Amino acid sequence: MFRYVVLGKYTQDFLSGLIYNPQNRRKAAAAMMKKAGAEWGEGESYLHINHPSYDFVGVVYLKDEVSMKASADMMRATGNFTDITFFRAWAPEEYTEISKRASELVGLYAAPSEYKEE
Repeated sequence: MFRYVVLGKYTQDFLSGLIYNPQNRRKAAAAMMKKAGAEWGEGESYLHINHPSYDFVGVVYLKDEVSMKASADMMRATGNFTDITFFRAWAPEEYTEISKRASELVGLYAAPSEYKEE
């Protein structure tokens, strides 16, 4: 499973609905997430944040990026969210492996001004 950070902004209608009918939306989102093959990060949560560009952040695990993109598109299609964005996130041990692989590439790239075909 791959870890993704999801950020989004609520529409005015969504916020009005929460004010008139306060509820924990994490439970409501869980059914959609299960169908998409997603799950909340263990010990991580869906959080409401005070950020000028986003209203919420969540950490989810999915099997692939296509499933993540489909979930984000479905959320947009409801009309309750705007500015849904997501990105892959790596744990420190995963990033160590990425760094090791990158170190094998050091010195292999040549800028166009320096490249000469052999």
